[in-house]
Amino acid sequence: MTRAALRNSPASPSREPASAAAGTKVGASLAASIASSRARARSCSAAALAGRMLGEAGEFRKAARVIEAAWREHPHPDLAEAYAHLRPGDSARERLARVQSLSAKTPGNVEAGLAVARAALDAQEFAVARQALAPLVTAPTQRVAALMAALEDMEHGDEGRAREWMARALHARRDPAWTADGFVSDRWLPVSPVSGRLDAFAWKDPLAGLDSSDAMIEADKAPAIDWSSEPPIEDKPAEPADAPPRREETSQAEPSHQEPRPRRARSLTPVPVPPAVIPLVHAPDDPGPEPELHIEPEPEPTVELPDSWSRIRQMFKP
Repeated sequence: MTRAALRNSPASPSREPASAAAGTKVGASLAASIASSRARARSCSAAALAGRMLGEAGEFRKAARVIEAAWREHPHPDLAEAYAHLRPGDSARERLARVQSLSAKTPGNVEAGLAVARAALDAQEFAVARQALAPLVTAPTQRVAALMAALEDMEHGDEGRAREWMARALHARRDPAWTADGFVSDRWLPVSPVSGRLDAFAWKDPLAGLDSSDAMIEADKAPAIDWSSEPPIEDKPAEPADAPPRREETSQAEPSHQEPRPRRARSLTPVPVPPAVIPLVHAPDDPGPEPELHIEPEPEPTVELPDSWSRIRQMFKP
């Protein structure tokens, strides 16, 4: 590409207004679709998306009007989150002031109190957060208990109280969520991943449609017996005249088993028990080890040999 072509080509900064204009058009179209279906719960997610896109395009007033209109119809945490972060460079205290102005439009609403408490924790305004959660702690839900645990940990550093609130959150009532065919999602989805139905997600309690009585297996009830009516007495057949007379049944039936006879106690002679330690009358002295016997060897018999010199001497004796 030549230098002349580069000069005639549009500059890169001109693309930003184009993208902003596109975001404004998309946000305006979303706002128009929301106005036609404000009563529907899915308009909350669409209004939050439109508010974010209008805020990125710089249309803060229009974005605020869209979110506020949807909030009056149906308060939702997604709307509070989008309204709090409408301006990207705002501080935590400015976001808290904006959320407080939004919650003032629906006083007494649970979502309004939760939104203020969450923004107050981000701004380190613990008194405001505790005041917002005060009417909700009597019957806390899981989100209320989790926020109270975070408040106790951040304000006082009390790990015991924080663990207590987290334990209550495990057994607390669940908060509404996007639910479709028993599947719970963090955000609204156009199609149910379970059945594939369109527009199946609804903002409700996940356990609202379950009936505990239907899930229980009822035990088979036994037919009731009417004890007031006596059973009918069957007529016995008449016996023939030539039948032999029957023996009269004994009135007292013999016992089926004999009663055990009492056993006589055997006379046991007492066995003398030797004492545990046998006493010694006189302890003998210790003579010590026995001495070894030394046997002297017997001398061997000596055999006298004849002396040769003695014989010679005898020959020369006179």
